[in-house]
Amino acid sequence: MVATVREMFEESDGCIKIKEKDLRYGGVIVFINDDGVSDFRVHMFYAEDIFTGLPPSTGVMQDPTWFDISSLGKLDMMPADRFFLPMILSERKVIRGKVIFEKGFKGVKEFSYEEISSHEIQTLLGEIQP
Repeated sequence: MVATVREMFEESDGCIKIKEKDLRYGGVIVFINDDGVSDFRVHMFYAEDIFTGLPPSTGVMQDPTWFDISSLGKLDMMPADRFFLPMILSERKVIRGKVIFEKGFKGVKEFSYEEISSHEIQTLLGEIQP
């Protein structure tokens, strides 16, 4: 969670300051490329209703824009994000998911997930706490 706070601060050139207490855990997704080599695991956090205004463009964030959650399915985003972002942000599910990409990350070959219990959430958070 400390890394999430730091990354948002750094990538917004110090314009967005999140406190750990404002973060909500969305779950963990394992991304697997069909080449069997470039696999990675991502813990997802989000914060809501704590920002006002619009952060400026930075070297990392180009023309940041706020979107209504109901428009997620219409946005141009990474193919796998369409599967799990609405579940996490709209339905408030906390999930353990797996995305298998077609070779070269060209598209999503398979997506699966399960909701996780409060106990499992604490275990996962324990893995990433310093």
